[in-house]
Amino acid sequence: MNQQCYSKNEDYAMCMQECKPGRHVEDNNETWACEELGQRSHGLAIKGDPSLFCWSLFQPTGYEMGIIQYQLNNGLGIFQCDGQILLSTDEPTKIGTSPDGEDFETLHVEWAEITTSVDGTAGNAALFINCWNAVVENGRWNNYAWTMKVDPDAVLVPDRLRNHLAGHVLENIFVLNCNAYPSSPEFPMMYGSLEILSWKAIHSYADNMWKCMNDMAEFIPLWGEDRFMKKCLDHIGVGAVQDFDSVGDGVCSGVDCGNAWVAAFHPFKTVDAWQQCWDTAHR
Repeated sequence: MNQQCYSKNEDYAMCMQECKPGRHVEDNNETWACEELGQRSHGLAIKGDPSLFCWSLFQPTGYEMGIIQYQLNNGLGIFQCDGQILLSTDEPTKIGTSPDGEDFETLHVEWAEITTSVDGTAGNAALFINCWNAVVENGRWNNYAWTMKVDPDAVLVPDRLRNHLAGHVLENIFVLNCNAYPSSPEFPMMYGSLEILSWKAIHSYADNMWKCMNDMAEFIPLWGEDRFMKKCLDHIGVGAVQDFDSVGDGVCSGVDCGNAWVAAFHPFKTVDAWQQCWDTAHR
């Protein structure tokens, strides 16, 4: 992601983030022309541009397993993203094979106690800190323009999401997707059913997340994972854009699977309900 091909001379070129014409100390002081060849990479855009990397945390022993397997078997939802990781607090488990023959196995994440947050929801910030750490350490995110956490019971339409994000590819941003209570100082927020971070935002998080752990440690047991992530990204200077049509969430402003601009819908906790929303979204 974010690599440009630059020519040294007529015979040699290399992909780099930047190149200054003249002598390069790291190359035995040889002279580089630094002519740009082709376009700057938006990552592994093998299914669409800009490229999307999607991950979900789910429990293989519950209803989420059936929904994830349905998406996998039919190549729908997060499996229309350009790359995926499936996380679980259980031991690594093979969950199936995609239509193009790729085997999928869960990546283990350390369990963390879930409390009750200040707003009465699940205080799961610590668990999802472990998840984001696992995603960052895995490293595959570095090949994609956008990384997003998608709830298993969310109906994601990746091609629509690409249209929402196309104009912000190389910005250091995350997406605020809900403004249910505009008069509240906590809003707009990033609701956890779909958390969208740019490539530069993940870099910022990976480099500076320790500041959030140091400065917000007392609040982690009191917050849900989406509140923690928003507060953390704000704290380390990542910018935000508002896109309240990136997801139609029943906890926010409601769900209309027939809305042709909304890019994801949540929640749908059975395979039949998930498929019905997908079919409605695609007419």
